[in-house]
Amino acid sequence: MFDAAGTWEVLFGPDGVAPAMPSGATIAVHSTIAPDEVRALADEAVKHGLHLLDAPVSGGRIRAEAGELLTMAGGEQSTFARCEPVLRTFSAEVVHVGPVGAGQHAKLLNNALLAAHLALAADAFRIAELQGLDPAAFGKVVAAGSGRSFGAEMYARAGGLASVARSQARPTLGKDVGLLAGSIGSEGDGGVLLPAARAAIARLDAAADGQEVTSAAAGSGLRS
Repeated sequence: MFDAAGTWEVLFGPDGVAPAMPSGATIAVHSTIAPDEVRALADEAVKHGLHLLDAPVSGGRIRAEAGELLTMAGGEQSTFARCEPVLRTFSAEVVHVGPVGAGQHAKLLNNALLAAHLALAADAFRIAELQGLDPAAFGKVVAAGSGRSFGAEMYARAGGLASVARSQARPTLGKDVGLLAGSIGSEGDGGVLLPAARAAIARLDAAADGQEVTSAAAGSGLRS
């Protein structure tokens, strides 16, 4: 499910699956939602005699098809231990990061970094082109250099922010940056990451409206 409303509907709505599950069963929530929402879902699951594991994933369609996702799990250690073998059937990495809600925090921070990296990559490629560098060659430098990031590789493959802005990445990142902003204690707790991630979402919106200069870096051969 894309959001909390859909997750609640599937689990506990009029036709939800939770009432039909046997007592002691475990729900694994792979949706990316607010930490408070997944904790509320866990409380509701207890009322049905169920356990809940907070288990958002990262990696996208390609890694999902290859069974190479990253799963960030939050929940009781005993619940995680029971579910870990199942999670490893589709995940290259399974990391238990803390109690219920911790998985969502990890995913939101991860996606905020991705958003910020996209905007930083856009600036790096723009400056490189202004200085006369071949964008495809610069893309290879970034892929092999210490500045490597998934966001830079995504930018290079797409050839600019406009293509990223027209993909599913824009609504997903926008949602997750908004959820992160709502989950931290105060604006100051966001450090430089939250303002950078918010600025990146604004850049994506501008690109979607045709206000972002695109790069010729598409087809540079970068791989995540």
